[in-house]
Amino acid sequence: MRSWDRRTRLALKFELVTMLRSSELLGAHRDELFDLDGEHPRFDVPLTRVKKRRARKARS
Repeated sequence: MRSWDRRTRLALKFELVTMLRSSELLGAHRDELFDLDGEHPRFDVPLTRVKKRRARKARS
């Protein structure tokens, strides 16, 4: 894992913590992330990228 760049390592950690699918994470846009510096950061995944087409909200 040392040879992977920082972005890849962070994306993998984020994916594991939030239990998101890769396709949901890889299509992320900045406007889908909320309160990143607050107590309850949130990532709202739009239905177009969710496998079962049900709303998902990832919290860490």
